Amino acid sequence: SLVIGARQIGKTYVINEFIKNEFDDSLCFNLEKDVEIRQIFENTIEPKKIISNIELIINKKINIENTILFFDEIQVSEKFIVSLKYFNESSDNYKIICAGSLLGVKLNHFTESFPVGKVEIRYMYQMSFEEFLTATGNEMLKEKIEEAYRNMEKLIEPIHLKAIDLYRKYLCIGGMPEAVKNLVDNNLDRNIRVALHLHENMSLSFFLAQNFVDKHLNRPVSIDGSLMGMGRVPGNLPIELIADYLNEYGDKSYDIDYLMDAIQDYIAPI
Repeated sequence: SLVIGARQIGKTYVINEFIKNEFDDSLCFNLEKDVEIRQIFENTIEPKKIISNIELIINKKINIENTILFFDEIQVSEKFIVSLKYFNESSDNYKIICAGSLLGVKLNHFTESFPVGKVEIRYMYQMSFEEFLTATGNEMLKEKIEEAYRNMEKLIEPIHLKAIDLYRKYLCIGGMPEAVKNLVDNNLDRNIRVALHLHENMSLSFFLAQNFVDKHLNRPVSIDGSLMGMGRVPGNLPIELIADYLNEYGDKSYDIDYLMDAIQDYIAPI
């Protein structure tokens, strides 16, 4: 899979969290920094030779059946992108995920043959204005804007001005998660609770929720979810997953058995 998106929107973080939770073994390379790894692809695009050369550089045998390879900042190596075709066509079960920034610009100047149909491309974006409102503790305002839109009604002047002020801040910050965190920490009253509501777009809700938790905001926080992610398409954050994560990494003690019993009794029969 190839994850494409702007810089500083959390691509590397989300992929690393996915790898940590789904695979027992992994190798991660940044082609912008790991020059020796990048040079391998300049010399060969044949998968077996690539893996063999990587093994020599890292001095470690790679079990391709159990190991996922993560290549970051791939926009710096055109040959690497070409090699994805041959990894895909190989009879060996290679597991590769990669990410890059400014790839749209790179591909427009591509001199090689792009592996069309051989690479699963996923697009990741910065926070939307709705997500920004949620992250800054303005969930009620978000719901009011949505209600006014549905009913084709104007917001009253003071609410409209508040929304416009927040929108200007959003445009300046650009929806980048770390920048939003800094805005919240430095400008929002410490007693205001920040709540997160995620939809299951691209199956990323669980990883984004972990990202939110791991930011360690200096204030009370809430995370919204539902059993098995039940909800209007595309669904919501599965509450049992984030509860289990908080038990393991957040010093919580949620009753996971209770949640699983509820799923078995009420959700599974649907």
